[in-house]
Amino acid sequence: MTGLQEMVFIDEIALQAKIAKRAADGLIETHDTFDKVDVWCSIQSILVTEDNVSKILWPSSKKYKQRGERLRQILKKQKIWSGLSFFLALTDQTY
Repeated sequence: MTGLQEMVFIDEIALQAKIAKRAADGLIETHDTFDKVDVWCSIQSILVTEDNVSKILWPSSKKYKQRGERLRQILKKQKIWSGLSFFLALTDQTY
């Protein structure tokens, strides 16, 4: 994988994390009003972004396994991994 490809994947992961964070914030804001459409829009956004990142970091195809391992190494070295911890733990939170 080239440096450019790595940057593209890392940028996509960061974008997905931002989308998930915005959706999580929106979900928290709906706590008082509990608008079903807003709640489910937020939940679906979180699940889709989580799935997108999961596919990048843990690809199901053996062909891309090395790519996933390399990207996880990069994230750990750059300490971005801890910044994404909220994203990776979203399914553990109860709203």
